[in-house]
Amino acid sequence: MADMGSQTLIYVGRDDDLHTLLACFHSNKVSHVPVVDSNKLVGMVSKTDVTDFLLQSLEDSGEISLGNFCRQKKVKEVMIQPVIDAQVDDTTMTILEKMISHQISSVVLKDGPKLAGIVTDKDMLLYLTGKWEGQQPLNAKITDHIVAWLDKNGVFQITKALSDIGI
Repeated sequence: MADMGSQTLIYVGRDDDLHTLLACFHSNKVSHVPVVDSNKLVGMVSKTDVTDFLLQSLEDSGEISLGNFCRQKKVKEVMIQPVIDAQVDDTTMTILEKMISHQISSVVLKDGPKLAGIVTDKDMLLYLTGKWEGQQPLNAKITDHIVAWLDKNGVFQITKALSDIGI
């Protein structure tokens, strides 16, 4: 899986504020970011995690402005633990099975203990449909079925879709 996932690894610290995290999402055009503490992977955070946290927290907090709120809150308050990871030499199916069984939209890639990248559900879809750079398309029947199900239901329905067509 070394050829799939992000080439440049972006990450944030657990004590960074949400304002910094949101700026990281925006400036790097990413939707998932690993969280590190002393160069050790300690969490994962996505735009969806932040949105859910902000909606709930702002509803509970009253009149505080969004900007001030994001400067006061830390990444560690919204990150997801434990982090589901995979090794760069794991197979596509191994990573896909982890995403499905844990119902997650990204997996952190490691090369031994070192962070190496991220594979997202979008990366997986591109790879499975043969649209990842340098990849050949899979069987058309499989590809069409996966794309149809993802359009309707998201990556977590892949197992059912594959099962329905006998894979």
